[in-house]
Formats: sequence, structure tokens, C-alpha cells
Amino acid sequence: MKKQLLIIGNSPLSFFVAKQLDERIGDLAHIEIVWVTTSEKIHPAIQEAFKPKQYIGSVNRLITAVKSINLNDRRVVTGKKTLDYDLLFIDQTATFTTGERDKILDQFETLIATVRAKENRGMSGKVKLAVTGASAESYQLALDLATRVARDSSSGVSSIRVEVESYPQSKLKNFFVDNHIYARKSQYPGMSIKEPMVIFSSKKIRGLRVDLAGRAILLATGEPAQHQNAIMIDADDRLFQNIGRSDWNLAKQITDNLVAKLDGTLEKPLDSSGKKLILQGSNSSYIEIGRVSSNRNRANAVRALERRFWRRLLAR
Repeated sequence: MKKQLLIIGNSPLSFFVAKQLDERIGDLAHIEIVWVTTSEKIHPAIQEAFKPKQYIGSVNRLITAVKSINLNDRRVVTGKKTLDYDLLFIDQTATFTTGERDKILDQFETLIATVRAKENRGMSGKVKLAVTGASAESYQLALDLATRVARDSSSGVSSIRVEVESYPQSKLKNFFVDNHIYARKSQYPGMSIKEPMVIFSSKKIRGLRVDLAGRAILLATGEPAQHQNAIMIDADDRLFQNIGRSDWNLAKQITDNLVAKLDGTLEKPLDSSGKKLILQGSNSSYIEIGRVSSNRNRANAVRALERRFWRRLLAR
């Protein structure tokens, strides 16, 4: 009987783990790898080179909702089928799925049309577009929307105010201002975008021990306490991590530990904490890695390295 290795997640990290597992053990006949994701298309960060398809190499993509996860019984119930597993990786990175992004863009275009119609009638007044949630995912979405507003001078750029939740870092605040983002809440009318969600709440995972704040109790290797057949990345650790090269390295550590579980060899601690943040606006870039932050030359250099990483990955 084949051993079942499940991956659950929507972020690029899940994709990286799936891709690296395929490269490492995908040709082994006694192992089946299944990636469960709720997103029909791979995350926008992967770009258009990977078209939506069922298989990535030997990895079967199961596009469906996750209904329940039971670590005690080693069972995952999805909207399409029930899956028993031998090994499980849960990526709790909070992510906007492509379906959610498409819906947000539709709402955004409606807001733009409303602003245009009012201006054509001689009506003026500020309109806000508030993106909630303090995370790399929320910040980058706000920057993308602000860029779209700025590119169309006829869309009411002077009327639409893009807002994010405040953040106690002066360089980041300056970066927001430089890219037409306000880091405070206003009372203007408009629309609000909810923060991204995890694929399945830690509080609903049966057998998972959590602390008083609802965070999963994990060993240094990423293993949930008392469950040797699983590895998990907690959502809070991933709030400000979106650098592709860093995610690829973390995926390698996760893949190494999953393979070690199969081989019965020693696992190693994961380097899964700390800020590894990169943001791109219409006028500048921003990086924050550990305690180092920059919105000038260093940010531009990291951005160039990031583009090179994606080009090489997509060419593989």
C-alpha cells in the first residue's frame, strides 16, 4: 500500500514544499503526494508560468475546502473526499486566494466607477479603500490597489484614499506615504477589505494542543506536540514573511524533515520565525529582514535578487 503524504495550504510555501517533494521523492512508487488547496489557481506570486492544472510533476492537486483535520486519527476530511495520511504538512500562512483577489478587484472597479460617476456630476469628496490586517499579504494588496489607482489619473486618484492598519516602524510609514498609502483610519465612506484567512483554523484541528492565545504548540522541528506524523507552520510566524527566496529555504527545511520522517533519520529545527518582508509600491520598494529595514538602495538590491529568484524558479 502506498504511503500518503498530504500538504494543506494556499501560500507559495505550500507550492514550494510540493515542488521540492516532487523533486526529492516524487518518483518513488510507494509514496503518493497530495496537495489540498482551496485556490483553483496557484498564488499570484507564482505568476502565469504555472497554469492551473491537476498535477505538479507527480503531486496531485486537490482543489477543495478543508472540512476537518484530525491528528489523532490521521485523517483529513475535504469537500470532495476523506483522506487518511501517513505524513501531513499544514501551512497556516494567511493568504488571499486567487478567487478572493478576483472578487476584491471586481469590488474595486465598482468603487472606481462610482467615483467617476460622482465626479462627472460635479460631486466631490474623499472615499476610502481600507485594507484590514497587519501583514505582508494585506500591505501588498493595498499597494497593488494604490498602484492601479495612481496609473489612471481619470479614476479619481485624488478622491480615493487607500488605508492600511498602522505599523510602528518609521521607515515603513515613510514608504507608505511615498506610495500613496495612509497608515491610519478615517471616517470617510468607501469599502473595507477583510484580512486574509488561514486555510483551516488551529482551534478546529482535533488533537492539536494550543496555548491561551490559540497558537499551536509546536516543537522546534515544526512537529505538533504528541504528533510525530505531522509538521505545521503557525500563522503568526508568517505574518511578515513573503520573500520568495526565504520561503524556498524554509520549504527545503520542511521537506528535509518530512523525508527524514520517512527514512527514520534525525530531524532538524526549522528557522521559521522573524521578519522576512518585501513590499513593492508604484514608486519604491521596502524590505525588513530581522532588525534591518530599508526603503532605499538595500531594498532595491533585495528586490532585484527576488526577481532573479523567480526567473530561475520559473525556468526550472
